[in-house]
Formats: sequence, C-alpha cells, structure tokens
Amino acid sequence: MESLDLARSARADEAGVGEPAADVVLGQWLGLARRALHAEASALTLPTADGPPAVLTDGDTAALGAPDAEVLHAIVRGAGAGAGALEVARYGAPWTEAEEATFAYAVAAVGPLHERLGQDRYRDIALEQTALRHVATVVARSHEPDDVYQAVCREVPGLVGVAQSAVSRFHDCRPPELLAAEGIAHEPAEFLCAKLWNLGAGAAAERYRAGDTFVVRDAAAAVDDPDARRYAAYGLRTVIGAPIFVEGELWGALTVGSELPDAVRPDSERRLCRFAELIAVAVANAEARQRLAEQATTDPLTGLANHRRFHEELCAEVARADRHGWPLAIALLDIDHFKQVNDALGHAAGDELLRAVAAGLRDATREGELVARLGGDEFAAILPGTDDEGAEAFGQRVRDLVGQNPAVMANDITLSVGVTDRTRAPDADALVRCADAALYWAKEHGRNAVARYVPEVAGTLTAEDRAGRLARSQALTALRALGRALDLRDPTTHRHAERVAALVQRMATVLGWDDHDRSRLGQAALLHDIGKIAIPDAVLFKPGPLTDEEYATVRTHAALGGEIVRDALDDEQVAWVCHHHERWDGGGYPSGLAGEEIPRGAQLIAAADAYDVMTTARHYREPIAQDAAAAECERLAGAQFAPEAVRALLAQRA
Repeated sequence: MESLDLARSARADEAGVGEPAADVVLGQWLGLARRALHAEASALTLPTADGPPAVLTDGDTAALGAPDAEVLHAIVRGAGAGAGALEVARYGAPWTEAEEATFAYAVAAVGPLHERLGQDRYRDIALEQTALRHVATVVARSHEPDDVYQAVCREVPGLVGVAQSAVSRFHDCRPPELLAAEGIAHEPAEFLCAKLWNLGAGAAAERYRAGDTFVVRDAAAAVDDPDARRYAAYGLRTVIGAPIFVEGELWGALTVGSELPDAVRPDSERRLCRFAELIAVAVANAEARQRLAEQATTDPLTGLANHRRFHEELCAEVARADRHGWPLAIALLDIDHFKQVNDALGHAAGDELLRAVAAGLRDATREGELVARLGGDEFAAILPGTDDEGAEAFGQRVRDLVGQNPAVMANDITLSVGVTDRTRAPDADALVRCADAALYWAKEHGRNAVARYVPEVAGTLTAEDRAGRLARSQALTALRALGRALDLRDPTTHRHAERVAALVQRMATVLGWDDHDRSRLGQAALLHDIGKIAIPDAVLFKPGPLTDEEYATVRTHAALGGEIVRDALDDEQVAWVCHHHERWDGGGYPSGLAGEEIPRGAQLIAAADAYDVMTTARHYREPIAQDAAAAECERLAGAQFAPEAVRALLAQRA
C-alpha cells in the first residue's frame, strides 16, 4: 500500500539507507506523502538558521489556498532552527480517520528527515533563492538586458564556488559576442566564449543545441585536447557553460570558470541553467519591446502608417507647403457598415476587408504620398502637391480599386470619403477637422460617395464630438492590436478573446440586453485578458504547477487590465474587465466581491471565459468536451459563477 511505502521510506531515510541527496529525498518523500493521502497538493515548510524558510511543494499548489479545498495542517518538530509545517490539500471528500492517522505519522517522520538535510544545505538554498530574486527583480524592472547580464555575472560566481563568469551571444558565421563578464579580463573571457562556441562546430555547440551543459573539470589534465591546453594557458582549469534559449532558438551561453581544477560546487549545472533561463526572459522581453518600437509607426494589420505617423507627417507637410507655397490636400476614408460585416462574418473576415482597402490605397497613391490607417475602419491619405479637386479624384480612384477586390465584391462593401485642401484650413488640425466633416456629410447623405469640404458642412460635428470619436477609435484599435499580440504569444490561446466576446454577446442576447450594451460588452470581452501582456512568458506558459509567488503574479492581470483599458472604455466596461475573475461566493480576485456586488457584465465574461478555457487545448492540459464543460459550469453555479450567467450560457447552447 502507498501508506506503507511512505512509512518504509521514512524509516529507510532515517537509517541513511542508500545515502541519496537529502533535498531529493525530501522532494520524493513529499510526493509520496501526497499520493498516499490522495491529495491534490502537499507543502513542507522548514526553517533555516539565518535565512528565509525553505519551502518544498508537490502537485497542484493552487489547492493549498483554494477556499473550497479540504486541508490538513500540522506543526513539524525536531528541526534545530525551530518549528516548520506540513500541509496537504484536496478537493472533494473530507479526510477519513485512516488518512488523518497516516498524516500524523508523516508529521512525526519528517523531523528526522529535516535533520538529515542539515542547516548548511538550507542556507545554501536560501542563498540561491535570494540570488534568483535579485536577478528576477532586475529582469522585471529594467528595460536594458545589459543590466541583467551584469547582475547574473555578479550573483553566479558565489553560488557555484568560482570567481569568473561571462555571458555571450552566439552567431553562426562569426565569433560570439561577449556581453558581460565578472572576475576575468576581457581577452581571456572572449577566448573562453569563442572556444566554447567555435562557430557552431565545437563539442560545446553540439551539447548546447541539445539543451545540455558543457563541462571541463580540469583543462590541464586533458593533455590530448588542444582547446583544453589553451584554456589552461589562460589560467582556466574548470569551465562550465549553460545554453540560453530564446523562443526555442539557441541564443548564447552563461559560462563560469576557475583557475582551480574541479572547482565548482555540487548542483552548479542546475543553478547555471536557472540563471540562463532568467537571461532568456530578459532577452525575450527586450526583443518584444524592440519589435513594439519598430511597430510604433506601423499598423500591424495592414502594414500602413499608423495614426501617430500620419499626424507627424501631416505637420511636416503643412510646414513644407507653407514654406514653398505648394498645394496640399488630405482624404479621410471610412468603410460603410463595417460593423455589420464583423457581426455577421466574424473578425477574420473583417480583417481581410481592412487589408483589401489598404491594398487599394497603396495602389492609388503616387510617390511622395502617404496612406495610413487611423483606427478601426478609418483610413487617411496625405496628398502633397494636390488640391481638393485632385483629392476628390484620388478618392474615386481608391473606391474603384477597392471595389475590384474579390472579398469586397463578395460582401457588397463600399467606401465613403471626405477630402479638403490647404485653402480651407490654416493648419494640420484644421485639415483633419474639415476632411472629417466632409466624410460625415458623405455618410449622412447615402454613403458610397466622395465629398469635398464646403463651409456649410462645418457645423455637422462639433470639435469635441470629432475629437472624442477619433480618440476612442484609436485607443480601441491600439488595445485590440495588443490583444492580438497577446494571443500570438501562445498558439493555444489563439482567438480566445474573440471566442469569449462572441459567446458573451450571445449570452447577453438571451438575457435581453439591447444592441448598444451587447456591443459594449463585446468590446470589454475582447480586452478581458489584456493585463496578461505584463505577465512574464516563464510564468504564463509554465507547463507545471505555479508557485505561490507566480500565482500571485498571474492574479494581478485583471486589475492591471482595468487600468490599461481605462482611457478607451467607459467606467462600466472598465469594471467588467477588472472584475471578470471575481467569484459568486466571494473567493475571487482582485477585490473579493460576492453575489450581486460583481458587475453584471463581469459575471457573464467570467462564465464565458471559463467555458472557452475548458473546451480548448492549453499547454498544461487537454480540452474537455463542450457538454462536460457546460455541466461543470452548471455544477459551480452559485459558487464560482453567477446563476444567471450559467443559465444564459446553457440557453445559448440550446
């Protein structure tokens, strides 16, 4: 029986049978204890002499803090530094008397195991955790990977027992690039990195590509290895390197060296790998920021200039036109009834139409002209050397070219265009206002037309109306682009936000929401997970259970998402995003709201989000059938989910 194996393991370890590594014994023993008690998770907290407590866990640690879990907890005695604790948790059935007796035996057995591990080992663990926290803090706070490289080079030598460390970037066709070093002169550090990589053809390169560490215990003793002799010539006897992988590709290595043979401490290879992972996170974050910087002036969907670049270029062209007395015109374009396309055919079809319009705009422009997507279904063109008559001809040309696209023809899509020139407006802002007024007139008078600005149209929109409409559209477009970027970080969540938005609007229809509120709910649902953009990949895509600290980090995304969308959505929509992880019984986050305290839209998003997560594959588990997911939601109605939300979820499936 499992419980007998648990007792036998404790007695054998107390007797020192086999002498396995002590921390491995504790980890294996903790897993055995969890299985013997049929628990979801187990945790062992033991004190250290002069550092933070050592914590070992096994299983799904989320159960340890779950309000609906059954928990057994006891103080552990027998450790020299004071008392610790043993805890097990599971969902479902209460503990039986036999299980409680087994737990009591486990509590009694863990004291000798703790003594076996020893205070020195715990101090070592605490030092490693402290160093990892220091580097992780730099990763989180700094935008410069160089800061992380230097922090790793400072922290690693003391942990592995050497004086020298280096971080290098590999290149296939040229020597590696030395990025940071500690305790070693530049020339030998460069040599160390270069010989380990050897243009991708060396022994180290082969091990790195396989994800393994590279180890030279004593370079001086390897008399038949010319590279080892050269290490020794630079005073290097011990050399260990760990590969750094970024987005699945070998990127570089973290290397340590010593003038002494076999100088590193036990477990150094594992520690190097952990710090190499932190470097990988920093590099991935920096590369993502660089991509965002490069995309700052480009619309990601269409490849056209974005709103920011449009206004920068327009100001420059107005100044040029003023200096030289040249004509200048602009055109604003809008897809007629675009929302109906999205509602009827989905966002993928809508995106295809946006790209078709962008292609027509490119084909219609001449050298020196700029076309841009301002946001949503709004486009613009800057036309130097052109008056409003030429701008009107441009608008007609775009309509003709776009109308020839098969996707446009299949959906009977048309464009409305408003144009104006410098004779009607003294500056860049006035040009946009006048063209926007002309566009509004075209849409109010039948659409599918090009309208030139005339003063009689000017009163159609107030300046406040125009500014508010444009700013809101731009903000939503930017946030949806971020949402798409978030989906692309993990293929298993692709289109998750769009599925949740579609589902939650169907649920709102069941409950009798009007068109306006359903649309607002869909907007909020599209952005409900936007706060996860700030969660590190190492946490977000971790295949195993999250630590308490990692789980706390994930829980911040709901409140952060509310802050991110605050300038783009109204206050009620912000509340829907912020509170979509609240539970009906009050056990959710970020505010612990319960029952009708939870905003109604957040209640619906919570149920739709959970249903979609259960029915699609994730990196940590396989999907379940839709009927099973619906049954699970029904089981949790009144506990995790609002009963009304579950009724709507089930009704829309009928």
